[in-house]
Amino acid sequence: MDDVKLYPLVVRVYDPSVGKIVVVLLKMVECRESTGEGIYNLTDQELNKRKIPWGNCVSFSADNASVMQGLRKGVAAFIKSQNPHIYMVGCACHLMHLAAEKASRSLCIDIEDMLILIYYYLDKSSKRKALLRDLQMLCDTDVRKILKLSSTRWLALGKCVNRLLQQWEPLTLFFTEEAAGKKAAKPLTSLTHPSLKSPATLSPQLTHLPLQQAGPTSNRQQTGPTTKQLQARPSTPRQQTGPTTKQLQAGPSTPRQQTGPTTKQLQAGPSTPRQQTGPTTKQLQAGPSTPRQQTGPTTKQLQAGPSIPRQSAQPPKGFDLNQFV
Repeated sequence: MDDVKLYPLVVRVYDPSVGKIVVVLLKMVECRESTGEGIYNLTDQELNKRKIPWGNCVSFSADNASVMQGLRKGVAAFIKSQNPHIYMVGCACHLMHLAAEKASRSLCIDIEDMLILIYYYLDKSSKRKALLRDLQMLCDTDVRKILKLSSTRWLALGKCVNRLLQQWEPLTLFFTEEAAGKKAAKPLTSLTHPSLKSPATLSPQLTHLPLQQAGPTSNRQQTGPTTKQLQARPSTPRQQTGPTTKQLQAGPSTPRQQTGPTTKQLQAGPSTPRQQTGPTTKQLQAGPSTPRQQTGPTTKQLQAGPSIPRQSAQPPKGFDLNQFV
């Protein structure tokens, strides 16, 4: 039953027995296929049962949904295929609602938002409702509640606006009192905030001090050490007379003696002296070297001056020193 939808078929005909146009409910049709073709088939079956041709239909009226008024797959498209001269009429109430909604947008305020704010401001507070009721009786206005705006109900905006205009005077007084009540909120007093205590509640040591009028400020000259400096006392460097606590905890330190190769030496392996089997890269780049021949005195010899041959201190050959003894 959840998938079944009911579509009432209503016809408007001229009844010669009463001599006027009447509106009659033809049948309440159940439909499981809510498409344009499915709704058209149900309507066509009911007209065929009563032998009413589509040529006798002057107009077809339905809501403005695409499934009803669609030009390709809507019910109106299938009816047009049977009677091209039939007149299609949308929902008049829906059309009036759309026209009123478009017209309201040209105003300087948003009426829909204002109605929603007023409704919810009053809806959740019994105290506010009671105050508004008293103001309505004071203004000799009918005691009526503010209507809730529903966007899905056609022409609901007009009813809400009319109710707002009827209750305009008590609503103006209500919001005036609400604004005045918020402005008259109690400020901080000496009973609620400790920093605003009266002078009588201050310490007796401060109340007897005379009040001095403030004047121009002058730079204070320091004639001695400040109170903070006196309390700090002069600091003297600490002399170390023994080992520190960290040194006592660590114990006497002894030099480490190396009894074998280090870890790095073990990883590198035994080292062997490299033997040179030929000239080095530097010697190859420099080319073969030739002995330099000296053709004159060196710079050092020129600076030292001419050299004098050294005389030997040994006696000449054949000289006997024993003859002088």
